[in-house]
Amino acid sequence: PNTDAVARRRGEMEVHAFRLKPGQDLKQCLLAYARDAGLEAGCIVTCVGSLSKATLRLANCSKTSKNEIVVLEERFEIVSL
Repeated sequence: PNTDAVARRRGEMEVHAFRLKPGQDLKQCLLAYARDAGLEAGCIVTCVGSLSKATLRLANCSKTSKNEIVVLEERFEIVSL
């Protein structure tokens, strides 16, 4: 993806930091970055930023109810994970 990226090795963990531009899709950019960087596994430690659309899977699953998916389209600010 078109991102400003930095990769550094710290001990046993390789750290990747990058910035998305307005309008870029978070999930698609993460998947493309992992593919392009040859990453086989990873985790997101933290992030900050803003979104204009969020798709959430609510944790309300039971034996009789499947997980509920909610799509929200408005301005959101990510302040913590």
